[in-house]
Amino acid sequence: HDEDVILIAQNALANCLYDLGREDEALDLQRKMHASWVTMHGADYQESLVAANNIIFSLVKNGSKFDEARAFGREQVALARRALGADNSLTLSIEQGNARSQWKDPDATRETLRAVAKTLQDLIRRQRRVLGANHPELLETQQDLSELEARLASLDGA
Repeated sequence: HDEDVILIAQNALANCLYDLGREDEALDLQRKMHASWVTMHGADYQESLVAANNIIFSLVKNGSKFDEARAFGREQVALARRALGADNSLTLSIEQGNARSQWKDPDATRETLRAVAKTLQDLIRRQRRVLGANHPELLETQQDLSELEARLASLDGA
């Protein structure tokens, strides 16, 4: 249990590093924490999935690691759905990060963007039902869909 407490404290440190603009150090620490959780408890352990979710969002925020975020995100969505169920709040968050890894990529195709729009619409319905109409993650997903639709409209107009 001492190792679990240390990993939880390291998560706070990774968040601080990220807030200080030291994203690469934060991501390295997040990867190490994820590996430790997986080694100690398995990939489908809730804290392993929380650490994975943090990695996905960090990779997307980085702005240049979309391929890695997509590959890792797909794997984590499958794990979370199997371990926690499709409507678990953590599964929903992992799905949100995975969707972002696809549509925020500047090289995403129209076909990919349209598929992600459908994914986000489904995710919004599930988040509303599970989390409530005013939950911050739902509001973020709605904003993601709005930005994605604007991007699609500009591509279709081009």
